[in-house]
Amino acid sequence: MIAMQIDDRGPFDMLVDTAAQTSVFTTALVEMLGLTPLDKRMTVNGVSGRMDAAYYPIDRMQTASLDLHDVAILALPQIGVTQARGIIGIDLFADRKLVFDLANRQMRTIASGPAELGTIAVKGRINEKGLLIVPIMVDGVVIDALVDTGAEGSVANAAAMALLGWRDDDPRLRTYGTITGATQGGSGVRSGIVGKVALGPVTFGNVPLLFTGQADQPPRIILGMDMLGLLRQFALDLPRGELQILVPSPPVPPSRTQLPKGRRTGDWRLPAPCALAKRIVKVVPRPSSLATSMVA
Repeated sequence: MIAMQIDDRGPFDMLVDTAAQTSVFTTALVEMLGLTPLDKRMTVNGVSGRMDAAYYPIDRMQTASLDLHDVAILALPQIGVTQARGIIGIDLFADRKLVFDLANRQMRTIASGPAELGTIAVKGRINEKGLLIVPIMVDGVVIDALVDTGAEGSVANAAAMALLGWRDDDPRLRTYGTITGATQGGSGVRSGIVGKVALGPVTFGNVPLLFTGQADQPPRIILGMDMLGLLRQFALDLPRGELQILVPSPPVPPSRTQLPKGRRTGDWRLPAPCALAKRIVKVVPRPSSLATSMVA
């Protein structure tokens, strides 16, 4: 969540959603700002359906790391379960690197470039909607994942569930509820726990996934903040098509004076590099509803 000034008013809370192709405000916000809709309109596709939406002219949108002028923004009556006044989508960052420094609770945009010292790049691709797709390994099976900072939990479609070898009547599945998105209505989901999810240098253990009934698409997973939020820092470099992940620093070997009596510095052994790059964490389910992506 970021605070944003709009036409020198606010600040207003905005959700940064890397799976939203287009930025959108609530209709209540544009009415409060007294904005007049443009003739341009767009059909918005969400997890729960479609909706026709109007564009509104914004003279200036400003945050600590972003300053935009003369922007046209969509407006919808609802934007999911978030309490934010709008969603800032990937359309505003297409030519930049978007850095989420979770350890310091900061977000910033910088020029595109190679992964910095201490980070590892997970090579992905930008799909036809301009969104970042990266490969993840779920219980030994590689599946494409959409990087979605607007989703509280991670969601797999029915094709991914079948690829993992789970049947529709699998006893590991439990009724979960409904996902509510940016459009009207909802989509029923079930939950289940997978053993391991590997995302580049990081491995998560005992991961709860939500499964939808969408079987008419290739296998895919929405990679949400239940896993991304456990990282200290990550960045989406959209021009490079990379997810860059900060990995823990290796331990510093003790000096001779720090070693136990009788132990030589030559006895010190560091873990294997792959072990240093891996971080095993346990993810627990979150009972709250999921904020899902909105794409056009």
